[in-house]
Amino acid sequence: MNLENKKMPKDLRTYIDQLDEHRELIHVEKEVDPENNIGTLCHLAQERAIWMKKIKGHPGWTALAQAPANWRHLAMAMGVKQEELVFRVANLLSAAPTEPIFLNGESAPCQEKVYTGNDADIGMLPAHLQSREDGGKCISASICVCKDPDTGKYNLSYHRMMPLGKQETGFLMLPRHMWRIYKKYEDKNQSMPIAAVIGHHPGFALAGGISGTEEIDEIRLAGTFLGEPVRMVKAKSIDLEVPADAEIIVELSLI
Repeated sequence: MNLENKKMPKDLRTYIDQLDEHRELIHVEKEVDPENNIGTLCHLAQERAIWMKKIKGHPGWTALAQAPANWRHLAMAMGVKQEELVFRVANLLSAAPTEPIFLNGESAPCQEKVYTGNDADIGMLPAHLQSREDGGKCISASICVCKDPDTGKYNLSYHRMMPLGKQETGFLMLPRHMWRIYKKYEDKNQSMPIAAVIGHHPGFALAGGISGTEEIDEIRLAGTFLGEPVRMVKAKSIDLEVPADAEIIVELSLI
């Protein structure tokens, strides 16, 4: 992928190329075991990102960790020097929101492969054991997208998911923005559609970590951080739009 190509949307793959170009990415070619290797390798990598090419029990899958691993990596993603990062983010927070682009009938990278019905199995994802005190393996890099049913504004937030079955997962939802949106669906006696985004550019991920007011539409904020509109596409199984350039989308319905 060529970062000089202005027509290419920013995504995780363009960022991987950038890390590689600056020798900030460790390639692990040997098979790693999600039960006990991934956490150890992340600790050993310290200040560099790590790309694991073979995952035991998950043929065909790879895993990327610590991207970004530090402020230097994030500054690289935002196109500034490390000492300019805080000022850059502060300026973008006060900038005008960037309206997303909605794809209609167009192919989206996140939907190149789609699993539905009995073929949809969250266990195919290489979740790993992250702490000895955890009750099981978790997916920690997911950014959940939901939409306020009253205002239509999008919310992004990090939620570590613990697979509980083939098509069931649990995650912690504190009484903050997403919880208040969920209560609106509950009051309407409706399930809440959620899309768990796994793998996107750090500019998108940064919007998921911002704790602003509920007036902020965080998909539009993500576009401002990216410096380009977030491309959105209709989800396959839920009534929600999802970021078209994500690596993986897990479509969920919160009852």
